[in-house]
Amino acid sequence: WVRTWSYLFQHSYYAKLLIFPGYLSWDYSFDAIPVLRAAWRDVRSLSVCCAYLAVVALVSWGLANSRRLVLGLQVVIIPFVPASNLFFKVGVTIGERLLYPCTVGGVIAIAALGQNLEKRRRSWPTRLGGVLLAIYVWRCGERVWQWRSSEALYMADALSWPNSVKTRHQLGTVFHQQGRYDEALREFNASLMILDDNALTDHCIGQIYIETGRYKLALERFEKIMRGHGVGFSAFNLWMLYVDYGFTLVALGRFEEAIEPLEKGLSR
Repeated sequence: WVRTWSYLFQHSYYAKLLIFPGYLSWDYSFDAIPVLRAAWRDVRSLSVCCAYLAVVALVSWGLANSRRLVLGLQVVIIPFVPASNLFFKVGVTIGERLLYPCTVGGVIAIAALGQNLEKRRRSWPTRLGGVLLAIYVWRCGERVWQWRSSEALYMADALSWPNSVKTRHQLGTVFHQQGRYDEALREFNASLMILDDNALTDHCIGQIYIETGRYKLALERFEKIMRGHGVGFSAFNLWMLYVDYGFTLVALGRFEEAIEPLEKGLSR
């Protein structure tokens, strides 16, 4: 039930993104949007009910008044079904790119609603549409500006999604590359506070300690990685871990212990 309700909540969040794309993220990683551990008892389940009731209401109204609205809803729903995670698992939980085809249906549905209201000589929908269009243009320009650099993008997303493990890690890597070690450590540690099982983040912290001459602290990180699951490492980058681990042991004068990790790293 926790998984099902969490997926349903993601559907309601997709609906929110389709109608009003407010706070966006380059990657909705763990734990940007927490799962609904309390299932239907979580207050966020109300958004699930609202989203599905709204779809049912629009379909019912469309069948009675506007077939164009029904067409628009079909173009929204049918492309979304493969990404819903209900019938089979996909590689992402929330991905803004998955809404690209759905936006076409959204435009058709909005046009159908506007056309029907225009026939009834209502003026407020036109004003509302103008306001929404202005907001969309402003948000588009703001988001494009945030994509001007990695630092700007990750900084903006870290402010909007402070519990995103991957965003905090990536912002840390940017600061690390710039030599801003204290800021990098802050972001890496923030990422580990959310999920303390990411060896790649611990390795990045270890590298900073090596670069700043704090070898004992670096060794603690490498020993932690060796006791864990090695999340973030695989055949293509595992050599870096062993080489840095061996280098740290050499820097501490533990030469005999350094031989094995160095040999492993250099043989890969």
